[in-house]
Amino acid sequence: MSTISTALQSVCEKDFDLHNLNLFKITRSEQFTINYPNGRNNNIFVNVLKGTLKFVVENKETVVLSEDDACFIPCGMVHNTVYCEQTNVMFGCSFDSDFENKQYCLSDKALVLGKNDMRYRQIYCDLLDSLLRAEAMTNGARPLYIKANLFSLLYTLSEEYSATIPQKYKRIVPMAKEIELNYKEQINISEMAARHYISESSFRMLFKEHYGLTPIEYKNRLRINKATELLKSGEFTVSEAAFAVGFDQVGYFCRLYKKLKGTTPGYGKHDN
Repeated sequence: MSTISTALQSVCEKDFDLHNLNLFKITRSEQFTINYPNGRNNNIFVNVLKGTLKFVVENKETVVLSEDDACFIPCGMVHNTVYCEQTNVMFGCSFDSDFENKQYCLSDKALVLGKNDMRYRQIYCDLLDSLLRAEAMTNGARPLYIKANLFSLLYTLSEEYSATIPQKYKRIVPMAKEIELNYKEQINISEMAARHYISESSFRMLFKEHYGLTPIEYKNRLRINKATELLKSGEFTVSEAAFAVGFDQVGYFCRLYKKLKGTTPGYGKHDN
């Protein structure tokens, strides 16, 4: 297989997309509050057109957005939203994604867009303005226009996120991507570390610090997320889904699934 074919296959195996795109504009009065005790069930870009919004994240961190500020809020992030002025107008773009790994493109925390780099801030403003204009579009190209601009937003977010990764962790990001692309396979941590000219102990330590998981936990989480998609399709039995994502023992798959998802893997067809 040629290098180009291999690269294309790797990209295609990522198999990500955006779904349930929704644009909306909301006007709220002072002290109007919305709580998300379990987080939102989708991702959202927020742009303040007028007034001030305050996001209290997990009852700890407070993110304040003023007029023209924008923020990305990921799916599942526990927070509440408080509208702070007499009249507050917010534009939002919400969407679902099937990215297996948030680190690939998204963030797992609220991010004020362009906060650390004014170049990105201008790009975000232009893209959000484009989405705002899309509200008035009525032709058949509207969904494509929205998705194209949303992918541009995500790409810019990824670029800004990558620029903020501390230098000591940049060596392990390609290794995480290697795990993502080969999650079905058995991974030899020692050999992977050697290929990237880093000691196994340093690799394990830095990986856990940056991603909050060991390399094997990271791989297994990818496997379980992919198995969940297969089971939800209704086309796979539990054992078929387990084998399809790289597990060779259904019992272990079920135990790990219960540990990570809090429930047994029961979406799919029944095993005969």
